[in-house]
Amino acid sequence: MKFLLVFVFAVQSVFSYVDEELLDLWASIPNIYEPTLNDYRSIESYLQNGERPYLNDLPETSWTNIGDEVNIRVQIMRNFKLVGPNGEMPIFEKHDLNVTEETKDRCILVFGSYNIPYPQKVYHILQELKECGYSGSVMIRIGGYPNLSHEGLKSSPFHGRWKLEFFKEARRMGYKKIIHLDTHVHPLCDLNLVFDVMDQNGGFFYGHGPWLNINKNFMDFAPYLKVPHKKMHEIHFISGCVLGLNFEDIRVVKLFDEWEERMRRVDEFYCIGLEEITFMALAWKYHLVAIPPSYAVGDFPPDMSDPANERLFFFFDYHRVQIRQGWGALYD
Repeated sequence: MKFLLVFVFAVQSVFSYVDEELLDLWASIPNIYEPTLNDYRSIESYLQNGERPYLNDLPETSWTNIGDEVNIRVQIMRNFKLVGPNGEMPIFEKHDLNVTEETKDRCILVFGSYNIPYPQKVYHILQELKECGYSGSVMIRIGGYPNLSHEGLKSSPFHGRWKLEFFKEARRMGYKKIIHLDTHVHPLCDLNLVFDVMDQNGGFFYGHGPWLNINKNFMDFAPYLKVPHKKMHEIHFISGCVLGLNFEDIRVVKLFDEWEERMRRVDEFYCIGLEEITFMALAWKYHLVAIPPSYAVGDFPPDMSDPANERLFFFFDYHRVQIRQGWGALYD
């Protein structure tokens, strides 16, 4: 009984949400800092088959007008693969690319689950970063979960928290200027200008105008986001697909600490895109400015020899490209 009380306290120190099924899961793993293949499979079983009551209210607290996408997104959350189909263990690699004294504090993070085709896409982005002349470090993860040495595994039931844990891991390794790229984002240049923006603004992320103009239900989120109703129109939608943070800026440090704290309160507020909704409210609070889109979207990347494209930093495939020969062969 004493052990259970201590364990409940340990879990609650990380998340406000806890239930008996989740407690049983963590109690079944002898060492959360070094999970085995069977441990990962136990977590996958929980993700797939567990009751996970915090997913029940997603239709009421999520984006508006997305219809069946709620059910689709829940299935994605449930089918999240931490290990490979043939028992492949998680992969972690750190690559130092053209690092100089000026770029030694840079790091780009790319995380993909073992769901097809994400392992291939992770390596595709790594190769693109090598080819575009990027200077700095790259950390990639396929499967598993970031920040294991600091209880990152406890975040695995809560979709989207891998970004926070990966940022925390990179910070512990001494990096100050960190960019997380989703697997549908592909670099089109050496990204030096992106890091220049981070030096100037504290961060690099794309804004898409006031979210209330698109999602009228966003006003309902005001109490959870701790934003006055009369100020909700000032919050712009920020896409989480490219998220760069410069931790030399005190505003970014404060934002990140509060972002992590709010993401823990699963019992108070949980929805699809929680990490983005929370982040954009905090970006407003700490006066961090999003930049206008400087990327291309489509089936194939733009022609970078065209002067009209010289200010593009990224190409987004948005998971819509079919497997093809040539440049797009590893897209889904």
